[in-house]
Amino acid sequence: MELHYGHCCELALADEPLFDIQEMVDKALRNVYANNLKGKVDPNLWNIAYKELNKAVEQSLGAVAYVDADWALKEALMQNNAVFAAFKSHQQYNELKALIFDADGKMKSFAAFKRDSKAVIGKYNQQWLQTEYNTTVARARTAQQWQEFQRSSIENIRWIPSRAAEPDPIHRGYWNTVLPKNHEFWIKNFPGNRYNCKCDWELTNDEVTKLPEVDIRPQAGLKENPGMSQKIFGKDHPYEASASKKMKQEVPKEATRLERKLIQEWAKQQLKGKLYDLNGGKAQLHMSGIKEILNQPHQDYSLKNRVLFALDEIVKEAEFIRTDLNTKDNPLVKQFHYYKIKVAGKDAFLVVRELANGEQQIYSIVDKLQ
Repeated sequence: MELHYGHCCELALADEPLFDIQEMVDKALRNVYANNLKGKVDPNLWNIAYKELNKAVEQSLGAVAYVDADWALKEALMQNNAVFAAFKSHQQYNELKALIFDADGKMKSFAAFKRDSKAVIGKYNQQWLQTEYNTTVARARTAQQWQEFQRSSIENIRWIPSRAAEPDPIHRGYWNTVLPKNHEFWIKNFPGNRYNCKCDWELTNDEVTKLPEVDIRPQAGLKENPGMSQKIFGKDHPYEASASKKMKQEVPKEATRLERKLIQEWAKQQLKGKLYDLNGGKAQLHMSGIKEILNQPHQDYSLKNRVLFALDEIVKEAEFIRTDLNTKDNPLVKQFHYYKIKVAGKDAFLVVRELANGEQQIYSIVDKLQ
């Protein structure tokens, strides 16, 4: 598979990896060679892309508090990175697997396989990852700008010319276009719909111009306005578009599983045993509560799981709703306390259970009360 990253406004490929990936690469190569992949996605290859692309979101948006308007956007972009990284890992795994046997169908030694894999590893984890990193930085900013535009009373948007030293002529036909921010033009036309595009946009009170006479198609993977879709890369990106019908269903599930595991490990290190002030009392978060929060179904399951990263802030904002006595056959639990919180701008509920001995424990997060 070859990508179209090179046909861009401005492109500078990395000569070195963005960070030291050798240990993860070695583990991945051994998994490939031994056919030891338990799921649909190698976790080592997934981690390389997922963590680096999330760094790009951090670089673009910076620290965003749970109470800020852009919190849900930032977390949704990172969750999209998990899915994108999973398809990238799946595709890379398939290419590496094809290198195990030589032209005569004989299995290579591991040393020979590792040597022959260098070109694929470099392509996915240096050249392409560098472009994907730059694209993520740019499109995360575009998504944040779009959200800000929607909150503003100014009605029009102007397309600002490229700031690149050698601007790509393709977008020139859009330069200085001014249209209402609710115009359908902005659904598929926006800065960053071509790889490494250096164009920009801004709110303006200037008069509306005519529609551009040219119709410029976005490049594969960049067709959706990221502020609307809350995704960096779309389903038409070659990593996902080239996957089989079955893998298009299975890989996102694997991304959710891998991200859930990562969040659980983080919470175990950072939150396990922590005490929180709630309604004049103390509630503790145990490992059982972390697992229950992550296991609990939710209309936005992945974003609900990422709430753990902001739990300190969420608890401070939680609004007490009610207390229900325990009606189930468990003498150790006396009652449940419910607190309203927000997940992606929608009501959700933090569940605290009180034991018979008076101890309170953060127990779960649900999207509705019975």
